[in-house]
Amino acid sequence: MLVKYTLAVLASFLVASSVSANKKRCEKACTLEYDPICARSKTGDLEEFGNTCAFEIAVCSEPYLDWQAVSKGPCEDLKKCGKMCTKEYNPICARSKTGELKEFGNPCMFDIAVCSEPYLDWQEIIKGPCDAVKNTDKPN
Repeated sequence: MLVKYTLAVLASFLVASSVSANKKRCEKACTLEYDPICARSKTGDLEEFGNTCAFEIAVCSEPYLDWQAVSKGPCEDLKKCGKMCTKEYNPICARSKTGELKEFGNPCMFDIAVCSEPYLDWQEIIKGPCDAVKNTDKPN
């Protein structure tokens, strides 16, 4: 029993030390400028960071949460985009300003992406699957 307890204490100490070391490695001075970034963790939780610097610290010090920026601005803006969509398959193929092609399951899902990811500037290419577009993009 004493051995199990000792191992448990040692394991928790090692985890705490590695988290502490990770945080020290990621520390940097950030300004107090408010330029919010809304991010989502791999668990689906939204969190608002005061600015890009604060977001970068979280990405570095909490890699296990896999933070992804979802919006430049307060998370409150994203909550306005949270409507419910049916699972009806009526695809929309769209392109972001970065050139990424993405197929959305239906117009409702496309509308949510346009609302929640304004920085990507999604533009509808065709009503239908992206396969049709990808096949025409290939060089002969």
